[in-house]
Amino acid sequence: MNEVLGTVGETLRRWLVGRAILMVVNGVFTALGLWILGIPLALTLGTIAGLLNFVPNIGPIIAGVPAVLIAWTLGPMPALYVLLLYIFLQSLDGYVLTPLIQQRTVSLAPALTITAQLLFGVLAGTMGLLLATPLTAATLVLIRKLYLEDVLENRVHRARAPRQRAASPFPDGLSRSYTPPKDAGLVHAPQPNRTSDIECDEF
Repeated sequence: MNEVLGTVGETLRRWLVGRAILMVVNGVFTALGLWILGIPLALTLGTIAGLLNFVPNIGPIIAGVPAVLIAWTLGPMPALYVLLLYIFLQSLDGYVLTPLIQQRTVSLAPALTITAQLLFGVLAGTMGLLLATPLTAATLVLIRKLYLEDVLENRVHRARAPRQRAASPFPDGLSRSYTPPKDAGLVHAPQPNRTSDIECDEF
């Protein structure tokens, strides 16, 4: 059981590392894009975008609202460019970066990640979106350790054991170097009665 809990803890740790990498990348790209567009407070807005990226799907939308409002003070076109920038970065994060990093850190397929987020989002809202990936990764570890490795392997061993005993030509407890005694299995013929033969010769 300790091994299973240790594996689950290691999986969650790798998920946190992957999530932190995504937050840093998203924050850097957002700050760089806003700086290129000439938006004030680009570094602050990039930091907000990186922190809120911890919450999948909802976080980037919340982070984009203040950026668009600040850009609107410069005119409608800068606000439109900022909106397109956030849409592009969100698409890049959701369809490329997140599936790639999660597949390498916690071995989750992109389709499974999206399905888990949809399911947990419907059941628990924003909190479900936040916990969908780590709970899915931990559940897969538990299934692999407790069921696939323990239950199925024990069934395979029990199924192979009778076949191995039936295929062995040697009785239990005897090794392959066993050599039967020389007289084993031999039936001795009765010796002829020599006294009767001598009496017959005298007559």
